Amino acid sequence: MQQAKVLNFCFSGFAGQSMLLFVLAMITFWDSAFLPQGSECGVWEDNICVIMEKDLLEQFTWMLAAGGQIAFLIIWYPSWNERHRLDDIVLDAGAGDQRAIVHSHEDKIFLKQTSFEKLIRDDDWERAIERYDHMEATPDGIEFARRQRAKMVFDAAQGCWDGAEESAVSLLALRGGDSDTSAGLILFAASLAQRDYDEARPRQSRMPQNSHETIVLRWLAGILSPETMPFEAKLRPSAAMMPVIKMNIDLIKRWSTLEPWSSIGHKNDYIGRHFLLGDVARMRILGEWGEALNRLEFWIKDNDVEGWVMGDVARSLLYLDRGMKMTSIRIMNKAIKVAPHHPAVRELQRLANQIRIIDDYPDTMNRTEFDWISPDVSRDSWIGIWFTRYTVMPLPIQDLDPRLEMRYWDANGWALASEIKESGAHPAGMTLRKWRRSNSLPKNQPLGNYLILKGLATTIGGMPVDIGMPTELDPEAASTVDLLNL
Repeated sequence: MQQAKVLNFCFSGFAGQSMLLFVLAMITFWDSAFLPQGSECGVWEDNICVIMEKDLLEQFTWMLAAGGQIAFLIIWYPSWNERHRLDDIVLDAGAGDQRAIVHSHEDKIFLKQTSFEKLIRDDDWERAIERYDHMEATPDGIEFARRQRAKMVFDAAQGCWDGAEESAVSLLALRGGDSDTSAGLILFAASLAQRDYDEARPRQSRMPQNSHETIVLRWLAGILSPETMPFEAKLRPSAAMMPVIKMNIDLIKRWSTLEPWSSIGHKNDYIGRHFLLGDVARMRILGEWGEALNRLEFWIKDNDVEGWVMGDVARSLLYLDRGMKMTSIRIMNKAIKVAPHHPAVRELQRLANQIRIIDDYPDTMNRTEFDWISPDVSRDSWIGIWFTRYTVMPLPIQDLDPRLEMRYWDANGWALASEIKESGAHPAGMTLRKWRRSNSLPKNQPLGNYLILKGLATTIGGMPVDIGMPTELDPEAASTVDLLNL
């Protein structure tokens, strides 16, 4: 495209000069009797007609002709030294068509399979991980691009936004810059989760225009950084109809009053389950684990839900809160039989071993690269890896490392709910430094709460993902109120 613009500019310039010289030559070298003479010039008799004589026009024509040749030589001479480098450049006009043909045959080369987004939103991590492990890890070919895309989806599902961003960039590079819907959405979502709004702004162009998922992300950008990315008024009617935006609005409104449970009924769908788990985690933070267990089990029974692995993980944690260890272990063992490779199930088993209610450690034969980071090796290395991997999840340790205070603050403000309730001061619209003057950050979190804690959400390919919720988000700010009242 750039080369075409340069060639177009050059040819247009030469053509323009040629036409100008042609017109001047017609006027100059033909019999000039048709040019106005004397009084025929009218008001121009004493000025323009005196200057625009045949000899002057002839001189002007030759001057332009010579000047054009000189300009050409000035441009041509430096390019002579670049001829060898330019000879190495191959302009393949058919490359885009070739790539499109390969993409059109991708589903014929590989059997059409359920997308990773659908497998994960169905909580079927077993099939997803099994498929991922069978993909070849060779550094070339379509298979490698498919594996890179799968890793991107896994990382986004776990809130590992740095890794998801890296995979999205690699995927776009592997596909020669061709648009990939999920990659574009994940690039933008990653910048929002990292609170890097200046980086997010130019990435808006990578997203499919006016798709439902794009509108949700643009709305979230308007909430998180209205100065950088204001939400367009023309998108408001569509945004007002979207269930995920309604749930996000409800969550933000509850932030000011620290109401952990939504008054909007949780639907038995991907978004409803996502926010249901988040509400259970919020009730645990505020010490209302007993009520959380009752509400969760009522919801499961009321909706005839079976085989929901993350629901069993949440129930097992709540029974531990209640002191009913045997019931917790029974639920956990059931989940292990159903989904032994599920990252949350393996981490639940590790936590149970850590608090010494079971002797078994997660089977190393079922280990995957998506397992939660274990602190069993080294506390310092665990902190460092957690910091770089889990973008929107506060570190669940007793003594908070100073390096992670800002990450804790930016990740999810609901992790501070118990401290906020005790202090009586709300951090909305407040910086971390101001909060630290008279308050502290929590020294610990409920056991395994990071497995179910959620913040603001969006979807990627229909799969709910967690964007976190910065502590300083102010539900009463004018720009926020405007977007809460769609």
